[in-house]
Amino acid sequence: MNKNKSAKKKSSIFSFLTRFSEYIYSKMPESLSAHLLIGKKKTENGLFSKLISKINFTKRVSLPVKRFIAKSFDNSFILGYLKQLIAKVPLIQLKCVGLFYFSFGLYSTIVNLIKTNLVSDVGDMPLYLSIGTFVVGGLLCASQKNCYAAFAESKILSRIFFGFFKIPTNNSFLRGEPIGRPTYFLIAGIIAGILGSLTSVQFILLLFPTLLALYAVLAFPESGSVALFFALPFLSYEQLAAFGVFVTASWFIKLIRGKRVFKFSFFDFTVLAFGIAIFFGGVISVSPSESSELSYLFLAMLATYFAVSNLLRTAEWIKKCGAALVISFTISLVASVIGKTTLFLPATVTDIFSEMFSGPILSLMYTTPLFIHMAVAVVPLMLLRSATSKNAPKMTWSVIAVLLTLICLFIGGSRSGTLAVIVGIMLLVMLVSKKSLSYIIPAIIIIPLVVALLPSDITGAVNKLFSFDGTIASYRQNVNYTTNKVIFDSFLGGIGLGEGAFLKIYPLYTNDLSMTMTHASSLYSQIIVSLGISGLIIFFIFIAQLLRKYFSYITLSRHDDTELKNTVIATFAGLSSLLIMGFIDHIWLSPSVFFMFWLMTALFSASIKTAESERYSMPSDEPTLELDCKTLNHFSKRKG
Repeated sequence: MNKNKSAKKKSSIFSFLTRFSEYIYSKMPESLSAHLLIGKKKTENGLFSKLISKINFTKRVSLPVKRFIAKSFDNSFILGYLKQLIAKVPLIQLKCVGLFYFSFGLYSTIVNLIKTNLVSDVGDMPLYLSIGTFVVGGLLCASQKNCYAAFAESKILSRIFFGFFKIPTNNSFLRGEPIGRPTYFLIAGIIAGILGSLTSVQFILLLFPTLLALYAVLAFPESGSVALFFALPFLSYEQLAAFGVFVTASWFIKLIRGKRVFKFSFFDFTVLAFGIAIFFGGVISVSPSESSELSYLFLAMLATYFAVSNLLRTAEWIKKCGAALVISFTISLVASVIGKTTLFLPATVTDIFSEMFSGPILSLMYTTPLFIHMAVAVVPLMLLRSATSKNAPKMTWSVIAVLLTLICLFIGGSRSGTLAVIVGIMLLVMLVSKKSLSYIIPAIIIIPLVVALLPSDITGAVNKLFSFDGTIASYRQNVNYTTNKVIFDSFLGGIGLGEGAFLKIYPLYTNDLSMTMTHASSLYSQIIVSLGISGLIIFFIFIAQLLRKYFSYITLSRHDDTELKNTVIATFAGLSSLLIMGFIDHIWLSPSVFFMFWLMTALFSASIKTAESERYSMPSDEPTLELDCKTLNHFSKRKG
């Protein structure tokens, strides 16, 4: 307990908890608080360790099963043929792809002109996309290389795929002969153009890039993990779940072929147990159809947690996931700032923005639940990455981004999100430095003085946002009172997952039928309503293991990689802020937020696993004595 005291002195929270645990530990050996907060190093003397060593599970069971499955996979005619077919995708000649887009763009343009002039107005965007596809396809026809080589020679695409995702460039595809018959691709493009009325131009336009991207994920599932973190604010929750399932399947294929590893800890077991509780919450429900569909969706997202936490095994991939998360949040923040700016512009300008941008882009310009909770989780990561980079402009832009985030949340009326971001920043500062109290205490004294000097209009808006009186307070009180009655009657098993189950039960307990409620007012109330007391107990065990995993790691992290350590601290601060926010808000109302929470948990777990594996493989700093026989003989002769 007395090792690595310098690590304990860096954080005010950690210093207080460790001193408290050590005090109890000195009074009562093997105390529960000391065991929870400061995990001990595993020994080989435990009963479970002895049992595993006697069985020799890895040699007798794990390796033979892996070899059998890998051999069966390679010898299977269907799987082997499918593997060869997929492997040929990067070898398709770019000229063939260009002919497909050329013919598709030409005939799609003709179809759109006919529909516009003879049938109805289909809009200008499909016509413009068809003309653009026609022109781009004609330019691609000039290349005789395969798709892989063309990507590698492109500065932008090679930087994304071969630089950021670390897809190797010394691949046989660069030297492979291009395949594909131009006539077939030309005819396929003509058929797709004629059938353009049944399919969208965007779908055909993204067909080949999507196939190449899916092949990259299938070949290198780690790149799919990075893409998942980046795609969080840009895809719907159904698309995110489908992409997560594809990444999980890609990892599983690599796993059964013996090319990836799978490690399972007690922390992962708590996630698995919570997944089992979600499964029963879908099966046992007052609204079985909706609850079962939602439980399958959540289980697919939890399966992605196990894939990502096992795929990220190097510090480089973890840094890329953190960078992808920060970049995607920054893009959504810029879109949100633009959306908030349009509120102060004339209605004509707002209409122009609505016509220029599509629905998914417009959704980024509003204060959505995903933006609110993503801000709470990502702001600590953004600040810590900038602060440790020793780059003053980068730190300045991060501070500006945090201020813009608070402004967007303030204008959007999310007081719980605003408070949670502030709590997350304070928690991060306290976790990083013991001197944080010297900053926080003066801030608590100065902020009321600054507020007193502000104009009455601004202070009135702030007081209204953070006020817990009036209509909002009575509304939340009524919801909490009714929810407590539902909890009392469904304490053991819950009512099931989903808004349909809550809508079916809530009116039976409320006196105000004018209010339509689809969820409880806090995460923990919603868990116990949906899953029962067992689900809440399992989730509390998960939180306890989250705390234990963090404090156990930080005691031994003195010589670990700085960026890995910062990722652990920042993700822990973000997850803790979300869990604190869960006391006053149901943060999992959006399935996208549920997915983001477990992806952040996977990043946290993978960072600790990677740091521990690198720590054990590092050379020791202790002094060593290395003398060979020749040196000893040389000194003995000189002495003689």
